[in-house]
Amino acid sequence: MFDNPAESGARGARRMREIGCENEAEVAKVKDRLITGLDRPATGAEEAEAELISATLVRARHLRKVGKDDGAERRLLRRLMRESVFGSVPAPSPAQVQHGKTVGDAFAARDRAFRAGALERDRENYQFYRSVTGADAAGDPNAD
Repeated sequence: MFDNPAESGARGARRMREIGCENEAEVAKVKDRLITGLDRPATGAEEAEAELISATLVRARHLRKVGKDDGAERRLLRRLMRESVFGSVPAPSPAQVQHGKTVGDAFAARDRAFRAGALERDRENYQFYRSVTGADAAGDPNAD
């Protein structure tokens, strides 16, 4: 096809740079759409997550376009979306953002509620155990 092998290598390298530029533009577009979907300013971690998700999506699209298997990228993309703020938890309302509440605050509140419920259940189970076994509560630090 080419008389000079160096010419084909130069064309290939030039084409790879073109594809890289196209992919970077697509990554930036997808990242902007993800961040815009938050309806609030993104944190640095959220911007990094958005870029990682975008790059994975663009790579999966490219592999599919050239006829290669993109299953690993799609599985990774599903996991990234599930574990990120973009796929697992609805974005907080503007009122929550204005009052300083974030998704992390919502998770912390949920965890505190779970722990409080678990402590109450443990206390009830201990009291039941004492009533059934007739254990003496004298000197017991858990006694009520």
